[in-house]
Amino acid sequence: MLVMKGRLMLNMGLLYDAVEDPNAVNSFRNALVLFIKHGDSKQDLCRCLSALANIHLRQGNSETALSLAGRLLDIGQEAKRPDIKCEAHLLRGAAMLQAGDREGARTAFKHAMRQKSPIQEDHERASLCVRLSQALRNWDLDLKEAKDPAARVEIHEMAGDALVQCLLSRPALKEYEMAVEEALSSPEAITQKKLANLYVSLAETCSDIREYDSALKYYRIELSLRADEPDEVASTKLSIARILQKTCSEGAPEVLDAIQEAVTLSRAAGKPSLELESLEELVAVQGSADSEVQDRMQHLQAIVDDTDSSTQSQQSGPLSDINLEDISEASDSDPEFTDSARRPRKKLEEKINTKGETKLHKACIDGCLKKVKELLRMGHSVNVRDYSGWQPLHEAANYGYLEIVKCLVEAGAHVSSPGMNGVTPLHDALGNGHLEVALYLLEKGARPSVRTAEGESPLDIVRKWKHENQSTMSPAEEECLQKVELRLKEANPAIDDIALLRPASEDGPWIASQSLKSRVSGPALVREADDWLEDDLSRPRPRSRCPAEPELPALVTEMDDWLEDDIPKSRSKTSLMEPGLPATRKRNRSSEQSFSSKVLRLEENETEGNVTDDSNGAEVIDTADSEEFDVLPSATSSACNAAATSSGSPSAAMSLHSGGNLSVRVRILNTLFLVPLPRGAASERTVGWLATEAAKRYQDFQGMRPVLRITLPDGALLDPSDCIDTLLHGPHAEVVGQVESWDLPPLAERYRSECDRKNVSACTNLATILQPCVDSGDFSIPCFHVKNVDFLFRALRHQDPLHTLDISGTVLTPTAVAALCDCLATLRSLNKLSLKCTGFRPSYLSTAVQTLQKAQADLLCTELDLSYNPIGSDGGSALAALLAHVPQLRVLRVESCELSDPGLYLRGLRLLEVLHVGFNLLSADALSALEPVLDANPLRLLDLSGCFAGNIPRLGELLVSFLSKAKCKLAEIGIGCCGLTDSDIDVLGSLGNSSLCKLDIRASPGIRHESVESLSQKLGGVKISSDHGTYDCCL
Repeated sequence: MLVMKGRLMLNMGLLYDAVEDPNAVNSFRNALVLFIKHGDSKQDLCRCLSALANIHLRQGNSETALSLAGRLLDIGQEAKRPDIKCEAHLLRGAAMLQAGDREGARTAFKHAMRQKSPIQEDHERASLCVRLSQALRNWDLDLKEAKDPAARVEIHEMAGDALVQCLLSRPALKEYEMAVEEALSSPEAITQKKLANLYVSLAETCSDIREYDSALKYYRIELSLRADEPDEVASTKLSIARILQKTCSEGAPEVLDAIQEAVTLSRAAGKPSLELESLEELVAVQGSADSEVQDRMQHLQAIVDDTDSSTQSQQSGPLSDINLEDISEASDSDPEFTDSARRPRKKLEEKINTKGETKLHKACIDGCLKKVKELLRMGHSVNVRDYSGWQPLHEAANYGYLEIVKCLVEAGAHVSSPGMNGVTPLHDALGNGHLEVALYLLEKGARPSVRTAEGESPLDIVRKWKHENQSTMSPAEEECLQKVELRLKEANPAIDDIALLRPASEDGPWIASQSLKSRVSGPALVREADDWLEDDLSRPRPRSRCPAEPELPALVTEMDDWLEDDIPKSRSKTSLMEPGLPATRKRNRSSEQSFSSKVLRLEENETEGNVTDDSNGAEVIDTADSEEFDVLPSATSSACNAAATSSGSPSAAMSLHSGGNLSVRVRILNTLFLVPLPRGAASERTVGWLATEAAKRYQDFQGMRPVLRITLPDGALLDPSDCIDTLLHGPHAEVVGQVESWDLPPLAERYRSECDRKNVSACTNLATILQPCVDSGDFSIPCFHVKNVDFLFRALRHQDPLHTLDISGTVLTPTAVAALCDCLATLRSLNKLSLKCTGFRPSYLSTAVQTLQKAQADLLCTELDLSYNPIGSDGGSALAALLAHVPQLRVLRVESCELSDPGLYLRGLRLLEVLHVGFNLLSADALSALEPVLDANPLRLLDLSGCFAGNIPRLGELLVSFLSKAKCKLAEIGIGCCGLTDSDIDVLGSLGNSSLCKLDIRASPGIRHESVESLSQKLGGVKISSDHGTYDCCL
């Protein structure tokens, strides 16, 4: 049944993809889950993985495609199927090429060709891709020598054409974009006709990847460049008409207008084949043709047939000159893709977990230098990748292990090799503050100008890290940081990128490719610190460099000698845009995140307010201007100014600005705000006004508006009608804004607001279903693909009526997980949480535990579903820690989570009534370890389906012994798909005196019909579900 349903979903996905329906991805995902659950449908599983990987390649998700291809390769190697392995290597090569790793793609393509696939088409495609990789290498060398802009344009265009020939549209698009950049930078060297042809290539490639808006834009630019070329204009008009048919409503007048123009122009140009093609398109759109049009088409068809019979076209293509014999075979010493059959010795590079990591990856993550040296001495490949494209050097640089980095580089590691999203080891090192590692990589030739897929250069990354950690850096780090910045600035001279977008004349052509957009607007993907920073206990940092000062009054004197930045702050429209998500992985360098203390550090040139640390370690947010926040002096400067203030200060709860203005310190959830008072208004403003103003500033800072009640730190309440100048006579350093509730706009509006804050477009389909979810309290969107889903989770915070949250099948990124965990800590009415098949891995569990611990909150849900996630034994302790924060849990599903000993991690539960641990392969000892769980909980349903694969002798006796010892009264037991035999069924008859009401033994082909009937007679009153039907002895 599972296979039939999976094949149905697979065929639906293929059909959806053929008609360009976005539901294709969801259908493939559903099919993938069903095939994985069944376990025996390898061929269907491979088809599903291949189709899904191709879709992600077309959409530009190279890291996801690389991971899917890795899974496909594992299946092919296990089954020893050269056709599957060839397909997997081709997909891996395409993903690596899309991510910018041309050497890795070259190796993958070579291995695809070496598989000798029985499918001739696959072998030819692999050979073509190998030729492509060699051609790209040659063209890269030519680019380094070429100085003439026209020659560089020609090289990029040939590379794009070759990539299109190999059906690699995304990389081809990049080459065409670079060709246009070169052409626009030297307009005098490129003819207008040549530039128009480049825009045609851009448009056709965008159409291939279904980015029709961009295709239309480029076609229209091309039309503005065409002069006296009716045949080219006709061809473009016809292409525009075909795109409009896909993007406009049926029968749109602009479609007919474009086709009719194509007919007229092609006739004027004397191109019968193009005119015939245009007329055929016109007839297809109109649905019929009059006799005049039919006669014209017959006449044109005769002309075209005569032309075709008298001419022979021969396409050589840009790869025809590449000889495979000149390309050396992939080295057998490169073990990344080598099969076990060809390497009798133990494979050092064997993937040891579901991420595709090898022992060298793990040693680099753990910081074990001795192990790294040992593995390299034994011949471990230094450039092996995991399923996401990370190499060992990425891991070592990310964690800051300088000696390991040196060891890897000396062994031949590629210092500028891109990983996921184009992140290089240099990006990783700088993003986590490992400056010495970054200096070493630069010395060894790391490219300082390479950008990530989000457009961030190493200089962008280090500036971001500097702003986040400037107040806690040591003198040695500051010195090292200056060296790094100097090296990066020398390698990145200022370039007027906007000039590349500007045509030679005001009416000339222009281009707005993704790469150029990212340069113009600056780093596009930098997000709030509370979304991605994690705890860094191994490297504690002082909060302040100045010596301890006495407690400061809330009234801080603002002097004219503020600590100024060496770079003036821009007030341009661009600089006020909120940052997005980071490109580098944040693991080590971080601050704690919690529900009660959200840390948001904004960019120096993109701030809406300035953030500093107060003496107690909380953030101080100055919001002196409601339109554009003023600059606040640093904690050191504030402390010095406050110490210099005379003891006759007018207030301990306020601070005096230059010119006589006052500010009040208000602490909201451990974040300190300075709320300014208009001059001379202290006796007129009330505490209620102060609460309103502080709430506004918190909303500007966090995106949510609290309802506040102002109190003193000792708990004394202040009436909203009290005047603020009553704070003048108190000794307190600040007042407290206690959150009584949250003033929340409609959920759909909050979601759009979160998207607007980050300058991204909201998902229209999602916005329409949010309000019904609010009304019902049931937010269930299984297998729903939402770009930037973290914005949705941020909008869901404090949604108290929400009782069900089901996002099964929605693949989560680390960014989304951080936002989800922050959200879960605020949902006080949540009853059911389903995270099934979301890619929830051990690191995500740790993030959830840390968030709940810092928020001092528990999940109040009674039902939790974590099934079909790669938790594994490595995530067992994190799973146990998470379950400790779900004290009311009654239903738990952890099916197919690769847990070898689930009982070890479930012993802290006390109220569990339903437990599904199916499809986790268990041993006899692991089954015995579940006994304490049964004894400590009032379990009524236990599902062990698929936990035994015929590897345990006398399984029936073991199950009876296990179930008879249980103190709980089990009413339902599932032991299907466990390889049960007739002898096991006979033993199960002794369960008749228990409280059992239902027994599931389906998917047990080793059981005969007679054995099931005999068991039904022994178990009076027990309903038995089997492959032979349902038996109920009560009938």
